[in-house]
Amino acid sequence: MLGEHLLLLPQVLESALLGEEGGEAAASPHASQEDSLGAVTDWTVRIAAEAAADLVRLALRPLPRLSGAGAAQLAADLEYFCNVLGSLGVEVPDELGAWTAAAAAPDARGGRGPAARGGQPRGPTSH
Repeated sequence: MLGEHLLLLPQVLESALLGEEGGEAAASPHASQEDSLGAVTDWTVRIAAEAAADLVRLALRPLPRLSGAGAAQLAADLEYFCNVLGSLGVEVPDELGAWTAAAAAPDARGGRGPAARGGQPRGPTSH
């Protein structure tokens, strides 16, 4: 995913530097420059947020077990992280949503999270 965005970087920067109107100078260079800078900033923030979400998913996969308190903390942390992604306009990956739901779900034995069930979520279908 990050590679795709890096391939788009030259186009984004070129349009930001030359203006949005087909590469021609805009009528108001200062306003156009601010708009272009804002677009590049938004794009960069979105890419960074998506990369952070990928890193969180990679960090979660090897977790073998969680205590009840660990699952509760993970649920709170993931909920916060997902809220930040939403605020940045980034769609929350299904796997993170599944982890959040699994960590927050009470277990039949009174525990919480995937460790209480002896496993970890494997995607959006394992709630």
